[in-house]
Amino acid sequence: MISADGLRYRRDVAAATLGLPKMMGRLDMAIVMCAPDRRRRDVDNILKATLDAMMHAGLYDDDSQIDRLSVVRGNSVSGGCLLVSLEVCK
Repeated sequence: MISADGLRYRRDVAAATLGLPKMMGRLDMAIVMCAPDRRRRDVDNILKATLDAMMHAGLYDDDSQIDRLSVVRGNSVSGGCLLVSLEVCK
């Protein structure tokens, strides 16, 4: 079951990635997590929702395609954001 916030997040990701091509093959993903404030957060908590939302947006067929995944904490920014780089593994 996905919450209303989860569905909204999926729609936001789909809108932000509209027009990007589907990535085929083995993938390398890097995420910079920029929290909205300086409260303590676990960087791994963003992974499931983010990877699933990107799959539902059509960026790749399944998150099992991801061979390499890194998540780092960036600076706090108003409203928070994720900076995502996705490329085919070389």
